[in-house]
Amino acid sequence: MANPSPSQPDDDHDPFATLLNLEDQYYTEGYNLGVTDGSLAGRIEGRLFGLEKGFSKFTEMGRMNGRAAVWKARLPPPTTAQTQGDDDVVNFVPLSGSDRLRKHIDRLTELTDPDSLETKNTEDAVDEAEERLAGAKSKFTLIARIVGEDDAVRSSEVEVKRPSGKGNGEMEDFVGLPALNKQKPKAEAAEIVTD
Repeated sequence: MANPSPSQPDDDHDPFATLLNLEDQYYTEGYNLGVTDGSLAGRIEGRLFGLEKGFSKFTEMGRMNGRAAVWKARLPPPTTAQTQGDDDVVNFVPLSGSDRLRKHIDRLTELTDPDSLETKNTEDAVDEAEERLAGAKSKFTLIARIVGEDDAVRSSEVEVKRPSGKGNGEMEDFVGLPALNKQKPKAEAAEIVTD
């Protein structure tokens, strides 16, 4: 029988072997847990980000579609014959537009038509939506300048901001928890000191 020599330790019977490998073991365990949690959190954050961006883009398309419908209703009819008996029609201030303006408004209506907008989450569909949004924005700006409604262009550039607490994206902003270090009003502070 061969006895292990004292210069070569036996790893199977060494009571300190597990203690010496503890750091590697905890590092590996922590890394694996971090990867699992990170992939789940990444999916959730990515979905929320995608929903927020998609909502803002489709809101912009809907706003431009509404403006196009109003502009289209304000255009003079293409023929000189007026229809009689339309009591339900709302009378707008007519635009003094040409056939060119009519074509621009028709194109804006086509670009922002909600029924033809693609809602799939594929690369091609996203690219098409981005191109349509860019084209619609340029048509919208062009039409607004032609009809003299530059305030419509400026209002479209204002980004809608959600009210929040501190506004730095912390959890308290979303759940409405009060801030921990609120200042007391000066009147209350003066009463406390004088009493």
